[in-house]
Amino acid sequence: MAAATAAKEAASTSTMAATDLAIAAAAAALEEETATAALTIETATASAIETTTVTMWDIQEETTIPSEIIDMTISEEQIIDMTIPEEQEGEAQVVPTCLVRKKNRMSNETRRLLAQMMLLGYKNSKLKHGLLTKLGQEFNLSRMTIHKYWLTVKQQITEGKLVAVDRDYKGSKKRIRAHSNAMKPQLTEGNKIARVQWVLDRIRNLSSGQNLEFEENYNVVHIDEKWFYMSRVSQKFYLLPNEKEPHRSCTSKTHMTKIMFMGASARPRISNGVVNFDGKIGIFPFSCIVPAKKTSKNRRKGTLETRPIARITKAVIKTCLIEKILPAIKDKWPDGRGQTIYIQQDNARPHISPNDPDFIRAATADGWDIQLIFQPPNSPDLNILDLGHFRSIQTIQHEKAPRSVVQLVDAVLRSYEEINPISLNYTWLTLLSCMNEILKVKGSNRYKIPHIGKKRLDRLGLLPTTILSEVGDALQAVIDVTRAQVAQLESQMS
Repeated sequence: MAAATAAKEAASTSTMAATDLAIAAAAAALEEETATAALTIETATASAIETTTVTMWDIQEETTIPSEIIDMTISEEQIIDMTIPEEQEGEAQVVPTCLVRKKNRMSNETRRLLAQMMLLGYKNSKLKHGLLTKLGQEFNLSRMTIHKYWLTVKQQITEGKLVAVDRDYKGSKKRIRAHSNAMKPQLTEGNKIARVQWVLDRIRNLSSGQNLEFEENYNVVHIDEKWFYMSRVSQKFYLLPNEKEPHRSCTSKTHMTKIMFMGASARPRISNGVVNFDGKIGIFPFSCIVPAKKTSKNRRKGTLETRPIARITKAVIKTCLIEKILPAIKDKWPDGRGQTIYIQQDNARPHISPNDPDFIRAATADGWDIQLIFQPPNSPDLNILDLGHFRSIQTIQHEKAPRSVVQLVDAVLRSYEEINPISLNYTWLTLLSCMNEILKVKGSNRYKIPHIGKKRLDRLGLLPTTILSEVGDALQAVIDVTRAQVAQLESQMS
C-alpha cells in the first residue's frame, strides 16, 4: 500500500511539473520575442473611434505573445491602463469599450487582453500575487469568473493547444424571420406592359439615355376611396395595473358601422424645412343628412341624422369630384392656374371617364387646366393613398375611438389634418422607389420596397426630391415593352 501511495504521489508531482514547464515555456517565449504590435480597441461612439492604451504592472521589458500561443500581441506601452481616473469637473468621463460589460459577456478584445495579461503576469510557475483580484476589479468581473478563465487558458497550454480565447457565442442565428404577407392583385401580361409603359412615361431624358430621373409629380393629385370602420373587431389597449378593461360590443361583427371616404392628396412643397404647401387637398365622406322616419328612445321623428350613403354609384363619384375635389384643388393649389394638373384615379367601375363633358366643363372653368387620368389596372402600388397614406389616417382614427356616425366622420377628418406633411412627402418618395423596382421586375408586383433611409437623409439635409432611374433597367424595359407590343399586334393580325 505504501508503494502504491508513493507511486500516485510521484505521478501527481510529475503532472504538476509538466504543467509548470509548459507555462514556463510560454512565459519564456514571451520574453524572447520582443517584436511589438499595436492593440487597437474601437470605442463604439457616434462621433469618433478612439484608440486607448493600458499599462502593465511591474513589467520592465517589452514582450510579445507568440502567434502560436495566442493570436494577439501587446507591449508595455500598448497595454491599456485599466485605472479609470476620477471624473474631472466639466469633463465627461469616457469608459473604454473593453471595460463595459454588455449583456454579461466579455468581448473578444477583452478576452484576448485578459489572456495576455495573465501570461505576462505568470512568474516562477505561478501567477503574481493579487493579479486575478486586480483584473476582476479593473474589468468589473468577479474573481471567480477571472479564475475560471485562467483555468481554461492554463489547460489549453498544458495540452499543447493553441490558446483559443474568442467566445463561441453566436447569438441569434436568424434561421426564422417574421414576415407579414399581404395579398396582391394578380397581373396579366397586358397589366405588366401597361405598368412598365406608365413608369417609362414618367422618366426624364429617356430618349437621350443619360441622367435618367423620375418626375417629382408636383402637378399630380391622387384620389381614391376607402371604407373607414367605427372600430376594429380586435383592438389592443394599454392599461394601468388596476385599470378596468374596456367593454366593447356591437350587434354584428360582420356589419359594423362604416362610411366610405374619398381622399385627395398632392405632393407637399417643402423648402429648407419650411412647408409651403402641405399637399392635403381633402378627404370627403360619402354621407348625407336625412330626417329620422320614426321616433325612438334616442331621438324624435324628423330629427336630422348623419347617415352613410347606401350605394356609391357613378353619379355619386361624379358629384364628389365636381362639387368637392375640384373646388378644393382650385382653392389650395400653390401655383395657381399656370400649369396642367392631373387627377389620378384607379379603374373602379363607378369612376367617370376623363372625357366626361360635365367634368371637363368644371375642370377648365376660370382658366384652369385640370385633367383626369387612369392609373394602370391592378396597380395600387402606383397610388400614394393605397401605398400608405390611408393606413396612416386609419391608425390615428382608431385612437380617437368614435361611438357614432358623426364622431366617426369627425375622427377621420381630424386624423387627415393631423398627418405630418413630411411623412406624406416620404410616401411620395416611396412611390418613386416602387416605380424603379417595377422596371427591374418587368412590370410585376413581386418586389420588395427598398429603404433609402429618408429620415436620416432629411436630418442631414440630403433628402432628394426625386430618384435616379438605373439606365440599364430603363432601356431594357423599353426593349421589353416594344417586343411585347409587337407580339400583341402580330397576334391580333393573325
